[in-house]
Amino acid sequence: MDRQSPPVNELTIKQELLQYLEAALSSYILDTQYLTDCKSYIPLQLSKQQLSQQQRIVYSCAIAFKLSTFAKLPAVAIANSISHLICQHSHQQNLILQVVDPGWIYIELTSPSLAAWLQHYPL
Repeated sequence: MDRQSPPVNELTIKQELLQYLEAALSSYILDTQYLTDCKSYIPLQLSKQQLSQQQRIVYSCAIAFKLSTFAKLPAVAIANSISHLICQHSHQQNLILQVVDPGWIYIELTSPSLAAWLQHYPL
């Protein structure tokens, strides 16, 4: 069975999460040149974590480390601010955001968030 590639206008889950991060960064950073530099590469990695027999889908983001030198603030404080802004910008109530020392942002996709994404972009 051949599977066709999805149309270009359909976003992957990672691309959608990157859009949430970009929107949060737009609110967090006022210097547009630095914002352009930061948005050119937002470190976001998929990391599968096992939790009591259930596979969780978690992305980890290290953007706070990148911004901490610019803002001269601790990475964890920046991560908390960005996490709060993601919650405001994303209309997804089904994401679980967690800030972990020293400044990681973990974004967990819940079953309802995956179901909503699949409904929006059917296979």
